[in-house]
Amino acid sequence: MWTLLSLVGLCALQSAFGAVLTVIPDLNLNGDKLKGPAMQMVVNTDNNVLKIQFTAPYVQSDSADNRVHLFLANADHRITEVEFTPSSSTLRLYWAPFNVLRTVSVDDDPATFTASTEVGADKATWTGTATVAQDLLPPRISRYNAANVHPAAAGSSVLQYDALYAITNYAISVPDLMVLSRYKELGPRFLFNNDGVEYSKQWQAKN
Repeated sequence: MWTLLSLVGLCALQSAFGAVLTVIPDLNLNGDKLKGPAMQMVVNTDNNVLKIQFTAPYVQSDSADNRVHLFLANADHRITEVEFTPSSSTLRLYWAPFNVLRTVSVDDDPATFTASTEVGADKATWTGTATVAQDLLPPRISRYNAANVHPAAAGSSVLQYDALYAITNYAISVPDLMVLSRYKELGPRFLFNNDGVEYSKQWQAKN
Protein backbone atom coordinates (compact mmCIF):
# COMPACT_ATOMS: atom_id res chain seq x y z
CA MET A 1 0.00 0.00 0.00
CA TRP A 2 1.33 3.42 -0.93
CA THR A 3 0.78 6.71 0.90
CA LEU A 4 1.48 10.16 -0.56
CA LEU A 5 2.79 13.06 1.51
CA SER A 6 3.08 16.61 0.22
CA LEU A 7 5.14 19.27 2.02
CA VAL A 8 6.90 22.49 1.04
CA GLY A 9 9.88 21.56 -1.10
CA LEU A 10 9.07 17.86 -0.81
CA CYS A 11 7.00 15.16 -2.40
CA ALA A 12 7.36 11.88 -0.55
CA LEU A 13 6.08 8.47 -1.55
CA GLN A 14 6.27 5.63 0.93
CA SER A 15 5.78 1.89 0.56
CA ALA A 16 5.98 -1.00 2.98
CA PHE A 17 9.38 -1.93 1.48
CA GLY A 18 11.17 1.40 1.49
CA ALA A 19 10.71 5.07 0.80
CA VAL A 20 11.25 7.64 -1.92
CA LEU A 21 11.78 11.34 -1.27
CA THR A 22 11.84 13.89 -4.05
CA VAL A 23 13.59 16.92 -2.56
CA ILE A 24 13.49 20.34 -4.25
CA PRO A 25 15.39 23.12 -2.42
CA ASP A 26 13.52 26.09 -3.88
CA LEU A 27 13.96 28.88 -1.30
CA ASN A 28 16.64 31.56 -1.18
CA LEU A 29 18.22 33.06 1.95
CA ASN A 30 15.20 35.28 2.57
CA GLY A 31 12.68 32.47 2.20
CA ASP A 32 11.50 33.62 -1.23
CA LYS A 33 10.88 31.18 -4.06
CA LEU A 34 13.66 30.87 -6.60
CA LYS A 35 13.11 32.59 -9.92
CA GLY A 36 15.31 30.18 -11.85
CA PRO A 37 15.51 26.39 -12.01
CA ALA A 38 15.89 24.47 -8.76
CA MET A 39 17.95 21.40 -7.96
CA GLN A 40 15.96 18.16 -7.81
CA MET A 41 17.09 15.24 -5.66
CA VAL A 42 15.61 11.78 -5.25
CA VAL A 43 16.46 9.78 -2.12
CA ASN A 44 15.35 6.18 -1.77
CA THR A 45 16.07 3.14 0.36
CA ASP A 46 16.83 -0.38 -0.76
CA ASN A 47 17.29 -2.88 2.08
CA ASN A 48 20.16 -1.42 4.15
CA VAL A 49 21.33 1.13 1.57
CA LEU A 50 20.37 4.74 0.96
CA LYS A 51 20.54 5.88 -2.68
CA ILE A 52 20.78 9.50 -3.83
CA GLN A 53 20.36 11.01 -7.29
CA PHE A 54 20.25 14.69 -8.22
CA THR A 55 20.24 17.10 -11.13
CA ALA A 56 21.19 20.71 -10.45
CA PRO A 57 21.84 23.90 -12.41
CA TYR A 58 25.56 24.35 -13.11
CA VAL A 59 27.07 27.85 -13.00
CA GLN A 60 30.62 28.22 -14.30
CA SER A 61 33.13 30.22 -12.27
CA ASP A 62 36.86 29.98 -11.66
CA SER A 63 36.56 31.46 -8.16
CA ALA A 64 33.62 29.50 -6.68
CA ASP A 65 32.47 25.92 -6.94
CA ASN A 66 29.07 24.27 -7.27
CA ARG A 67 28.05 22.12 -4.28
CA VAL A 68 25.07 19.96 -3.37
CA HIS A 69 24.41 18.94 0.24
CA LEU A 70 22.08 16.44 1.88
CA PHE A 71 21.73 16.34 5.68
CA LEU A 72 19.97 13.55 7.61
CA ALA A 73 19.59 13.88 11.40
CA ASN A 74 17.91 12.21 14.35
CA ALA A 75 16.64 13.36 17.76
CA ASP A 76 20.07 12.71 19.33
CA HIS A 77 21.59 15.42 17.12
CA ARG A 78 23.55 12.86 15.12
CA ILE A 79 23.88 14.08 11.53
CA THR A 80 25.08 12.52 8.29
CA GLU A 81 26.05 15.00 5.56
CA VAL A 82 26.71 13.99 1.97
CA GLU A 83 28.45 16.74 -0.01
CA PHE A 84 28.89 16.62 -3.78
CA THR A 85 31.11 18.81 -5.93
CA PRO A 86 31.85 18.32 -9.64
CA SER A 87 35.29 16.92 -8.76
CA SER A 88 34.69 14.95 -5.55
CA SER A 89 32.17 13.73 -2.98
CA THR A 90 32.50 13.50 0.80
CA LEU A 91 30.44 12.08 3.66
CA ARG A 92 30.68 13.42 7.22
CA LEU A 93 29.27 12.16 10.51
CA TYR A 94 28.51 14.75 13.20
CA TRP A 95 27.59 14.63 16.84
CA ALA A 96 25.68 17.90 17.11
CA PRO A 97 26.37 20.54 14.44
CA PHE A 98 30.03 21.09 13.53
CA ASN A 99 31.41 18.37 15.85
CA VAL A 100 32.78 16.04 13.17
CA LEU A 101 33.17 12.44 14.27
CA ARG A 102 34.29 11.01 10.96
CA THR A 103 34.94 12.03 7.36
CA VAL A 104 34.57 9.41 4.62
CA SER A 105 35.68 9.71 1.00
CA VAL A 106 34.71 7.47 -1.89
CA ASP A 107 38.20 5.94 -1.75
CA ASP A 108 37.93 4.81 1.88
CA ASP A 109 35.44 1.94 1.62
CA PRO A 110 33.42 1.41 -1.58
CA ALA A 111 31.30 -1.12 0.31
CA THR A 112 29.81 1.64 2.48
CA PHE A 113 30.00 4.84 0.40
CA THR A 114 30.16 5.37 -3.35
CA ALA A 115 29.48 8.54 -5.32
CA SER A 116 30.00 10.08 -8.74
CA THR A 117 29.21 13.38 -10.45
CA GLU A 118 29.19 14.62 -14.04
CA VAL A 119 28.83 18.06 -15.63
CA GLY A 120 26.58 18.07 -18.67
CA ALA A 121 28.01 18.67 -22.12
CA ASP A 122 26.13 21.97 -22.31
CA LYS A 123 27.69 23.13 -18.99
CA ALA A 124 24.18 24.11 -17.86
CA THR A 125 23.45 21.25 -15.47
CA TRP A 126 25.31 18.63 -13.49
CA THR A 127 24.23 15.33 -11.99
CA GLY A 128 25.32 13.09 -9.15
CA THR A 129 24.60 9.74 -7.55
CA ALA A 130 25.62 8.11 -4.28
CA THR A 131 24.98 5.00 -2.22
CA VAL A 132 25.36 5.08 1.56
CA ALA A 133 25.32 2.04 3.82
CA GLN A 134 22.96 2.22 6.78
CA ASP A 135 25.97 2.01 9.16
CA LEU A 136 26.88 5.54 8.07
CA LEU A 137 23.42 6.92 8.85
CA PRO A 138 22.00 7.84 12.26
CA PRO A 139 19.31 5.43 13.51
CA ARG A 140 15.72 6.73 13.45
CA ILE A 141 16.29 9.65 11.05
CA SER A 142 13.65 12.27 11.84
CA ARG A 143 14.87 15.50 10.23
CA TYR A 144 16.54 16.45 6.96
CA ASN A 145 17.73 19.34 4.88
CA ALA A 146 19.20 19.77 1.41
CA ALA A 147 20.93 22.68 -0.30
CA ASN A 148 22.30 23.64 -3.69
CA VAL A 149 25.18 26.12 -3.39
CA HIS A 150 26.50 27.74 -6.56
CA PRO A 151 27.92 30.99 -7.96
CA ALA A 152 25.25 33.68 -8.18
CA ALA A 153 26.19 34.25 -11.84
CA ALA A 154 28.72 32.97 -14.34
CA GLY A 155 32.22 34.00 -13.28
CA SER A 156 31.02 35.34 -9.92
CA SER A 157 32.73 34.61 -6.60
CA VAL A 158 29.49 35.33 -4.72
CA LEU A 159 27.67 32.17 -3.68
CA GLN A 160 23.92 31.64 -3.87
CA TYR A 161 22.31 29.28 -1.35
CA ASP A 162 19.14 27.43 -2.38
CA ALA A 163 17.69 25.30 0.42
CA LEU A 164 14.59 23.60 1.77
CA TYR A 165 14.09 26.30 4.37
CA ALA A 166 14.87 29.99 4.65
CA ILE A 167 18.45 30.35 5.90
CA THR A 168 18.97 33.77 7.45
CA ASN A 169 22.65 34.63 7.40
CA TYR A 170 22.49 37.24 10.18
CA ALA A 171 25.20 39.30 8.46
CA ILE A 172 27.74 36.46 8.59
CA SER A 173 29.60 35.46 5.46
CA VAL A 174 28.47 31.81 5.35
CA PRO A 175 24.83 30.88 6.03
CA ASP A 176 24.34 28.09 8.55
CA LEU A 177 23.04 24.88 6.96
CA MET A 178 23.02 22.96 10.25
CA VAL A 179 20.36 24.65 12.39
CA LEU A 180 18.45 21.48 13.28
CA SER A 181 15.40 23.36 14.55
CA ARG A 182 14.86 24.60 11.01
CA TYR A 183 15.15 21.20 9.34
CA LYS A 184 12.13 19.53 7.78
CA GLU A 185 10.57 16.83 9.94
CA LEU A 186 10.38 13.25 8.75
CA GLY A 187 8.76 10.24 10.38
CA PRO A 188 11.52 8.29 12.21
CA ARG A 189 10.46 5.06 10.48
CA PHE A 190 10.08 6.57 7.02
CA LEU A 191 13.47 5.84 5.49
CA PHE A 192 14.24 2.70 7.52
CA ASN A 193 12.20 0.72 10.01
CA ASN A 194 15.08 0.58 12.48
CA ASP A 195 13.66 1.07 15.97
CA GLY A 196 16.00 -1.55 17.42
CA VAL A 197 19.10 -0.52 15.50
CA GLU A 198 22.01 0.73 17.58
CA TYR A 199 24.77 3.09 16.46
CA SER A 200 27.41 1.34 14.38
CA LYS A 201 31.12 1.59 15.18
CA GLN A 202 31.33 4.28 12.50
CA TRP A 203 29.76 6.66 15.05
CA GLN A 204 32.49 6.16 17.61
CA ALA A 205 34.79 9.14 17.89
CA LYS A 206 38.26 8.56 16.51
CA ASN A 207 41.06 8.63 19.08
